[in-house]
Parts: sequence; structure tokens; C-alpha cells
Amino acid sequence: MNSKASFNPYADERYISSEVSFELIDVDASNSATATGSKGTFFSNLKQTHDKITAMSNRIATLEPEGWILDGGYTFVSESSGNNGEVGYWSDKLSDSNCNIDVSLEFQFSSNQDSKAFTIIFDETTNNYATDFELTTYNASGSVIKSTKITNNKSNVIIVDLPSTNYTKLVARFTKTNLPHRHLRITEIVFGYLKIFKDDEIVGMSFDFDSSIDSQNLPSNKFTLTIDNTDRRYNIIAPDGIYKYLQKGQGLNASVYINGERILMGRFYFSSSKSNDNSMTAEITAYDWLYFMDNIECNIGSNGTWTVSQAVSSVIKSAGLNLTYTIPSTIASRTIYKSIPQGTSVREALRLIAQAGRSVCYINRLDVLEFVEPTVNLSGEYLDNNRMINYPSITDNGLINKVELTVKNEYVENSTEVVYTATDKKDDEEEKILAINNPLVYTSEVAKWILKMAKYRIQYDITERGNPKIELQEKIKVYDVYNSNKDCVIIGQKFDVGVGLFGTIKAVTDYS
Repeated sequence: MNSKASFNPYADERYISSEVSFELIDVDASNSATATGSKGTFFSNLKQTHDKITAMSNRIATLEPEGWILDGGYTFVSESSGNNGEVGYWSDKLSDSNCNIDVSLEFQFSSNQDSKAFTIIFDETTNNYATDFELTTYNASGSVIKSTKITNNKSNVIIVDLPSTNYTKLVARFTKTNLPHRHLRITEIVFGYLKIFKDDEIVGMSFDFDSSIDSQNLPSNKFTLTIDNTDRRYNIIAPDGIYKYLQKGQGLNASVYINGERILMGRFYFSSSKSNDNSMTAEITAYDWLYFMDNIECNIGSNGTWTVSQAVSSVIKSAGLNLTYTIPSTIASRTIYKSIPQGTSVREALRLIAQAGRSVCYINRLDVLEFVEPTVNLSGEYLDNNRMINYPSITDNGLINKVELTVKNEYVENSTEVVYTATDKKDDEEEKILAINNPLVYTSEVAKWILKMAKYRIQYDITERGNPKIELQEKIKVYDVYNSNKDCVIIGQKFDVGVGLFGTIKAVTDYS
């Protein structure tokens, strides 16, 4: 994810800027592409060159000339490729002293595609890009449709006009880098135009990230973008030009810069727009995938059991979603029932699976459905008086000392309800019951887990200066007026970006 190495979001002087991009493409092109190419480094990830994430997560330290500037902004590569975030493709070979290199990438498509142009995003984090390259499209019989050569490119993001109809293969051959002795680095290849909004067009942005501590709900993340529309370029009633593509649910990638350091805020999908201030501004609202899953039914329930991993895979496949997910092995192997009720939405099905698997899930900033065990991820971050606007307000959400978890399988005729109970009621306490229904629960351990999570009843509502590299489900230390300074799990965040950056955090901690 986003590296925090030596990054200071709380500097006395901060310059805040923002960027939003959306792709004017046929979304099927990215989904149906299969990438191959010249050998990459051990951490290179070719699949990420068409995963719709258009920014690298980190500046990666290398042994190239000036490839590891000691400014505190670089991070080391992890031996585990899954821990490096968005890296894209890195060629194994380096360019020579004259910047020459010979590296090719090939994209095969399972069906015919049409594109007006192609956009290549190189490594903006370190200003490394190719100056000379060639793009060629082919039809299903292997014949060339069109080809073009680019020389003396001077940009990290370049749009190449190459109108191609019914192509099934794209070959990109790179022959020169902007600096000698460099890996070729490709963050993303967009099979169409990439529109980028910069500060001069952006009036403001807000991000609402939300999650749960016990999977009683499954919130979606929301992004609101306000753009300058004084020239009426965006006609809400009859959009034309680039704006008509927003009506087709295209994805938007949003980033925030703090003193030049880029933080990827996530990928969202267009939902609606409206005009404000007599159409002087236009407000665009977008959500993550979970929001749209409410309208997709999941009807694959049956009798029997499966693992959490099998359940998630089956639900996503049945919905026809090209959604990447990640599940730690400890959660993935847990047994749950298959008994998803008929007519359940995909979003609700995933919530039931997560809870039955003693976990929570949410869409992270790399557009990945991530399953985690709450309270585990201690980040080492903290919020003290210098980072918060004021002391947090604290709410006790109330005692729960008994959980009654009801399980009923509708796929077994004349089945009876099973009620799992977990309690830690003390003799001097009034019984406070939390009643839960989940037909997927296989073991009484789930009731015990929910009771454990119910102890995270103390909620901190924090207003802070804004550190967008802190993310959902991280565990941070929060200083309070009582000097308790508790470790808290972040379950909600909001960031407002305009003339500055401000953040609010909702975090919970156990009662003790």
C-alpha cells in the first residue's frame, strides 16, 4: 500500500495538491487482456499494467545511478511480492550508457477491441520513462492493423493516437529511456484516453472510507469531486466530449500530494453528478464496487459447507465481477455453510461470509476486496496534541455481555434453528444481549469472536490535520484528555481536500 517511510504529513508547512484521472475506454479491454513480455525483475507484476490503478504505491530504492536518493522518501522492495503494492512492470535489463534498451510487452485480448488511442503511464514517482517506443495493433489473423513510432517523448504520461478497430493484440516495443542505466518501468497501459484533472480544474474533493469491527454491516467507500465548471464545459443534462463517458460508470483514480509526495487515495466508479452554484461547479459522486453490488443478486446458496476462500470466489464469479480479493490463509481456510439465502445481494453475501469467517472485509485503495482480522494490524502510528486539532470526543457505545447467534439453514427441510451463545456476564451486571442472525455460521467460535469484538465499545471521534497514508483497520495510538493513550482500530475516515487537507477519524478501542 502507500509507504510511510520518512513521510511527514504533519510538516509545519504543507503544500497540498490533488489529481483525479478517469479512463475513456471500453472497460472490457482491461478485463480481457493477458500480458506477456520481456523478463521483469523478481518483484515486477505484469498484471498490474492493466489493472486500472494508474499510480505506483511507492518510490522504490534501486542501485541505479541516483536510484536511492537519501531524502527519506524511498522504500525497500519486499521479498514477498504481495507486500509491494502497485509496482507495475519493471524490466530485468537496464538501458545502456546511451539510454538504449530493447524491451517488449504484448497484450492479447479474448475478444475484438476498439480503441481510439492508447495511454502509457510510466513511473511518475521517480520521473523515469521511455523516450522512444513503437505501438502496433494486430487483428485475429495476425495482420497489422496500425503501427506508430514515438520519439523524443518527454512525459511520464503520454497519449498515443492509434485508432484501431477489431484488434486482438497490442505490442509495445520500447527502445530508449530518458536516463541511462535504468529499468523500464510501466505503471499502466490504458486502452484508450486517460483524462487527468489537475488543481486548476479541481475545486475540492472529499473521501469517506468506512468499515466495521464485527461485520454487522458492510459499508462502501465514497468519493466526491467538485470541478470548476464556469465555462459550462460539463453539461449535466446532455454531456458531450469527454464528459459523456462519465455516464457509463467509468472508473476514477484519485490522488493527493503533500509537499510533492503522492498518496493514492483509491479507485471509485461514477454514480451521479449535479450542478452547484448556478452550474459554476459540477459535483461528481463515485463509490467503490460494494455500492453497486447491492443491485446484484446472489442465488448460489445450497446445503453443505465450503471454506471462506471458496465462498468468496463463488460469489464473485456468480456475479460476473472482475474483482480482485485477498484473504489471509488463517481466514481463507475457515469452514462456513453454503446456505446463502435466495435473493441475497452480493454485498450482503460477502458480509455474511466475512462474519461467519470471523473477519471483516472492505475495498482497499488498490481496488481490492480485502479480508482482515480486526485489532491485529498495529501500524506504529500515533495521534498526539501536535497532530490533532483538539482532544477526541469519546463515546461509550454500551456494554454487551452476551451474544446470541442464530443459525438456520433454509436448504434443509424442516431444519431447526441453532443458537450459539457466548457470555462473560459478571454477577453484578445486568444482562445485555446482542442478537445476531447468520445462516453461514458453522462454529460456536463465531459467537465468542463477536463478543470479543463487542468489547471494542469505546469510540474516539478525532479531528486531525490529515494523514492520508493512515488507512482503514490500522491500529494506532490515540492520546486523550484522560491520558489513557489507547491503541485504537480505525473503522472510519473522512478527508476533505480544498485549500488544505483536513481529516476526521472514527476509531474504537476495548473497554478496560
